[in-house]
Amino acid sequence: PLGVYDFQKRTSLIRVSQAGAKTLGRIASTLARGEGLPAHARSAEYRIESE
Repeated sequence: PLGVYDFQKRTSLIRVSQAGAKTLGRIASTLARGEGLPAHARSAEYRIESE
């Protein structure tokens, strides 16, 4: 059976320092490229460069 939770969207907000964001951004970019998601990788790289 379906329930209310089947129709809800969950969102998480995470706060990190600028240094932490750079580290996580590099990791995210590497993982995204490895998974064949170049647009996600570019997005992570853009966020690193714009800081």
